[in-house]
Amino acid sequence: MQLFPDIGLAKCIPGFDGKEYRPGIVGLIILPVLAEAYTPHQPVATSYMLLRIWEEMQQYVSGYVKEVIVMNPEYVEIRVRCGLKFHSDCSVSLGKNRLQQLINNWIAPWQGIKQLPDIDSDLSLSVLYQQIHREMDIEDIFYLTVIRVGREGQLYELTEYRHGQENRIEREPHVIYIPVKEHTIHVFSGEPGLGIDEMEIDENLIIM
Repeated sequence: MQLFPDIGLAKCIPGFDGKEYRPGIVGLIILPVLAEAYTPHQPVATSYMLLRIWEEMQQYVSGYVKEVIVMNPEYVEIRVRCGLKFHSDCSVSLGKNRLQQLINNWIAPWQGIKQLPDIDSDLSLSVLYQQIHREMDIEDIFYLTVIRVGREGQLYELTEYRHGQENRIEREPHVIYIPVKEHTIHVFSGEPGLGIDEMEIDENLIIM
């Protein structure tokens, strides 16, 4: 860190190569200071910075280490689906906007205060559920789910977590969660019925 003042945070992951664990590998996750990041909402180091760090690390590699892999974190989008009922005197449009902000802050609080992300932070659905009840003017939450939007090339991998079934949102050691552009919030005036739900990923419409 002292050799590279443009590094904001670094995390060492023994045995991790960015996809799997292998013996003799040392993974090094790099986050630049925000002033050096092209995209502050998803800060990543340049390839030149990663190469400089990799070259410097070679002189410290012992005989027990086969390879040091210097990499950026992987940013993975999180979409929240929530069905709820506001109190009758609550503005639905204002309430939905407040809820969007609350969810975004739960996923990535560092974005709102312009700081680097916490590489080791985890997400808990129970925490989000309690925050919504505590901070929003609602009568009830009918359902609360989180969809992790993973991507491998042109393919999407969607993983759903439901409040009451799963609590902790699983995360690989190099992954940082960020919110999608807009979450799916359904407001009901009474008990929700059955129906078709939909969401959009990039420009693709997904029917659920």
